[in-house]
Amino acid sequence: MIKGLTGTCGVTVSGGNTALPYINPNANNPIQGMIRVNNAELEVFNGTGWQQLPSSYATVTLDQDILEIIHWARKKRDEELEFETLAKTNPTINDLVSQIKEKQHQAKMIATLIKKEETV
Repeated sequence: MIKGLTGTCGVTVSGGNTALPYINPNANNPIQGMIRVNNAELEVFNGTGWQQLPSSYATVTLDQDILEIIHWARKKRDEELEFETLAKTNPTINDLVSQIKEKQHQAKMIATLIKKEETV
């Protein structure tokens, strides 16, 4: 049983039952709270009788946005690895990969300077 589990950005929670029976402890009844399997059902003694526990469960999955982001990231990683592999054996690709990295670095520096100017 998972109680109080909720989804947040990137996580989807469905199913389960947070209204499962809760049995208050009672020192005057030593078998209260005892759990048994009756046929294929799980039951708990509530102090006066056996109460069947629900057999539902929660399912936790990633939501569609996160799955798409993971797919995109894997695709980008595979593209970069392919270029890196080609760059090891091909001087032209190696030169282009180096130029791309340098241009990305320059673009980040310029973007940082522009952001600083906008805040002044």
